[in-house]
Formats: sequence, structure tokens, C-alpha cells
Amino acid sequence: MERELDNIEETEVEVYRVCKYGFIDKSFVTTYEEVHSSDKPLPKNYDENDISTYSMSCFKKERDVKRIFRLFKKHDEYKDICMSIGKTKSEIGVVRFSKKYSHVDFWLYDNVKPIEYFSKIEVDW
Repeated sequence: MERELDNIEETEVEVYRVCKYGFIDKSFVTTYEEVHSSDKPLPKNYDENDISTYSMSCFKKERDVKRIFRLFKKHDEYKDICMSIGKTKSEIGVVRFSKKYSHVDFWLYDNVKPIEYFSKIEVDW
């Protein structure tokens, strides 16, 4: 676990977020919160021992978030899906950057509203 905590920073960086349920608070939660707010079975690769489960996923590069957006857009349950852009802020959480992609794990502090730091953006992909 200690190794997984390496490279965690309080920093401000511009990020993209897929809002699966529309531009609403429900789209700005951690994987753990999203999974446990649903009656659906647990996702196949869901692991509560993985620290990233407790983060909100974002991306630094538009090309990486496009791939995720297109994947979710195929599902009928995400009829209100949209994209957002915002900034990580030290007052609402800490981040860890992936070495492979532009993925950003954003761990949120209690009682923060990350939606207040994002804006909905129109996409034509």
C-alpha cells in the first residue's frame, strides 16, 4: 500500500471528466461511491483493495477522455452523458498521475463539491 501512495500531490492541473449521468453532482463521485449507489452487480474488475477505487477519474489529454466517452456513450443507461473540463485544486483533494496514460486519480476530501470546479463542454466526436 505504501508504494501506491507514492507520487500523490496537492496540485492544480486542468483535467477532463466524463459525466455519465449528465452535468450533475452524481457524475462527480469516486468509483466506490458510484458502485455502491447502484443496485447493479459489482463491475468485473472492481477491487476495494485498489486505492484508485476511492478516487474520481479524470484525464489530462482530450484524446484519452474521448476513448472513455465513446465507450460509455454506447450504453443506453447513460443517455445524459456529457463532457466537462475543470481543475484539480488542493483545497478539494489530492492527485496521482498515471505513468501510462493521462489518467489522473483525484482523491476528494470529505464534504467537497467537485462540480463547482468544472464546466460542461460541448463535444462533436
